[in-house]
Amino acid sequence: MALNPIKAFGAGAVLAIAWAGSALAQTEPQDQTQAGTVVSNTISLTYDGADNDGDIVSITLDPPAPTTFTVARKIDLSVTAEQAGEELTVTPGQTAATTEFTLRNLGNPNVGGAAQDFNINVAVAGNIGNGTAPLTYSATATTTAGQYYVTVGGDVYDTEAGTPVALASGAESTIRIIANVPSGATDGLADLFTVTAIAMDSGVKVVESRSSDLDDLSVVFADAESTTVLTGQTNPIDPALNGEVVALTRLLVTAPQLSATKTAVVLDEGLPGSSFTCNSDDAATGTGLVAIPGACVEYTITVTNAAGATSPASNITIKDGIPGNTTHIRQFADDFDTATYDAGDNEVTATLSTLAADSSASFRIRVTVD
Repeated sequence: MALNPIKAFGAGAVLAIAWAGSALAQTEPQDQTQAGTVVSNTISLTYDGADNDGDIVSITLDPPAPTTFTVARKIDLSVTAEQAGEELTVTPGQTAATTEFTLRNLGNPNVGGAAQDFNINVAVAGNIGNGTAPLTYSATATTTAGQYYVTVGGDVYDTEAGTPVALASGAESTIRIIANVPSGATDGLADLFTVTAIAMDSGVKVVESRSSDLDDLSVVFADAESTTVLTGQTNPIDPALNGEVVALTRLLVTAPQLSATKTAVVLDEGLPGSSFTCNSDDAATGTGLVAIPGACVEYTITVTNAAGATSPASNITIKDGIPGNTTHIRQFADDFDTATYDAGDNEVTATLSTLAADSSASFRIRVTVD
């Protein structure tokens, strides 16, 4: 009697599946299976049966036709702002202030091992340029105040031309924004730079295509949503699975906020009988005095760094020319480091090494009215 293969397939049967190709994608992009790879598998079936005389025989079925699928092209990328807190503080007049971003190709190797193209766009909004507008873009390297330029992989990159950057699977490239801050930029001015990387094919954005036929070459977006730690950014700045990513960095001007005042008071009118000496530490002799010839007038010059300033002021120098119709008598450094009189220029120069935010410093000058 012939054996029934169905009934005979039981405890003694062995089912083996033979695979061709990679079974699991690896963590590193360059170790993932290349797009277009055909993965093929089939089975072998062997089982034990019995003939009419009770002898055990082993039976092997012919394998069925292989089952195949084509590994899809995975489009995945990231752009990371390397500046801590996504904010770079700059000072007025600073040249070549540089912030960095890293572009990574996280997709699997392209068909035939070809590199993946990416376009990089840079947008800026803010007021560092002139107080009401952002820094302006230069397609070439520049040190001109009020302008910035972009490099990718160390080479100047023209973001307006949209030249693609080719990266192999797992490769990365450094994007730098190099800015020149105007000397007149004031405390608190800021520019927000937005860097967008887009996966490209032959000069156009990659289009996702999914096929129900596993033997077709599908193209699948796998990029994560883009987020930011900048204050006020609570929602994703770019959604997931769209073939592009976004990163932000803010340039923030930190500077002192200085203001100065100068006041005058008559210390003594110099009338007969007065014991006041203008070239001394004597205090004022009365109130309601007027500046008649011979009177001693004291100027007080005060410089203030505002409470809201983000940095101290340093190397402060104030020059005060002695006005006409008066004669210089004396100066007092007071809160300043030095206060000196130059008879040739007929002026007083006062210096102060540093002045913290929310602080004031003063010095005085005494003259007599001619």
